[in-house]
Amino acid sequence: MTPKKTFGDHVRWGSPDDQSAALKSLASQLRTRAGKMAATIPRNDVSASRERLLTAAADSVDLVAGDAVDAPITVIALATRNLFEIDLRARYVEQSEANLRAWISEALLDRIQLYEGILTLGGPKEVTDRLLAEVEYNRQLAEKHGLTLGRKPMPTSDLAQKVGMEKEYTALFKLYSKLLHPTSYSVNVSSDEVGSLINRNILLGQLQFYGHDLLGRSHQWASEAGGERSK
Repeated sequence: MTPKKTFGDHVRWGSPDDQSAALKSLASQLRTRAGKMAATIPRNDVSASRERLLTAAADSVDLVAGDAVDAPITVIALATRNLFEIDLRARYVEQSEANLRAWISEALLDRIQLYEGILTLGGPKEVTDRLLAEVEYNRQLAEKHGLTLGRKPMPTSDLAQKVGMEKEYTALFKLYSKLLHPTSYSVNVSSDEVGSLINRNILLGQLQFYGHDLLGRSHQWASEAGGERSK
């Protein structure tokens, strides 16, 4: 079981330079863990998904690592929301093989929905024919691998509920979203309030917390893989 640690165990404050150094270190550690998994753990759906989640997390931390608290508030919100959703997904796919397969199938569903959306615009026949062929190819790919395509990806609220993070979602997800999107709050309220140091520190603190939770899980994954290899 992943050791329980407090918020303060993970988060580093200090000057903008101190925060930037902590974020750069976090991104580097996440990327190193992903690379180590790729190099040392036999490739399968489980290891590949975990490696990709760690890489996606590192990419998101990199969005704010340079400027830290001085980054645009929308960018900090984007990075933090990304880390939150990645952490939720990591917890979800840990629960069962069925959850992992559902997550993998969402990639095919995403492709299909993207192509079908573009098809609603019409266009030259050669383009629409190609898109229709891609839609059919992805449906056949799902069938070939025994993947069930849902009607839509799982909402973040459902994902949070399934991994026991409903309170976290209720408390903070609206903050992430209202600062990320051009909501009435982010557009009509003063930039001093929207981009306040309080909002920035909440976001950066949570971002570090989610990133370090993923790091802790990555060490557990490595231990599990080592145990499987030794059997």
